[in-house]
Amino acid sequence: MNRADAGGNGQFLGPDLYFDDLFAMAAKRTFMSCEKVIPTENFLNEGSVHTLKIPRIFVDGVIEAPMGAHFTECLPDYSRDEAFQKMYAATAADKELWDIFNEKYLQAGSHEEYLAAVNSWEQGL
Repeated sequence: MNRADAGGNGQFLGPDLYFDDLFAMAAKRTFMSCEKVIPTENFLNEGSVHTLKIPRIFVDGVIEAPMGAHFTECLPDYSRDEAFQKMYAATAADKELWDIFNEKYLQAGSHEEYLAAVNSWEQGL
């Protein structure tokens, strides 16, 4: 989700919800990640009432995870990171490269460490 409040209401601002609302309603428990947690009263500053897609009754917890859908997109907040996706796909053909990718990005200790590693890669460090 693009936005959520602490109570679990989710707002989607992009063009394709990818069935996230249906999965949330079908699950026994749902933990929703969002780009930003905002006060409930600010939802309509972000988008129309039609962007409020997941009601809190279907959500057990919320976590703010900026860039949480990386390397895919979460429009309008950010688009797909094609360069990173190509690098990721290239590692699949080589066990040594995959092990390096896995250690650096997938086994990062936290979301913040993952984002720092991606930022370093993008900066060429």
